[in-house]
Amino acid sequence: MKFYGVGIVWNPKTNKRLCRFENGSLETEDEEVINQLIERNYKHDGEYQEAPTLEELREKAKELGIKSYASMKYETLIDKIGGLK
Repeated sequence: MKFYGVGIVWNPKTNKRLCRFENGSLETEDEEVINQLIERNYKHDGEYQEAPTLEELREKAKELGIKSYASMKYETLIDKIGGLK
């Protein structure tokens, strides 16, 4: 299955990296990776969505009540929000 996103996705269950997007996408057949990316609402299979801007991520983080969002870097915000929506 092909997913679209940016950066590294962390697996909180194992406290290790789940996967990493290269050039905005990831293809995998790993069931655990697929299930976690779907749970986090990553776009997949042709549902490409342009990556959000830093400002859009900060707005989403504010809506979600994430603390200290204004000082977070792009990749950190992506991880905290749980993926592209």
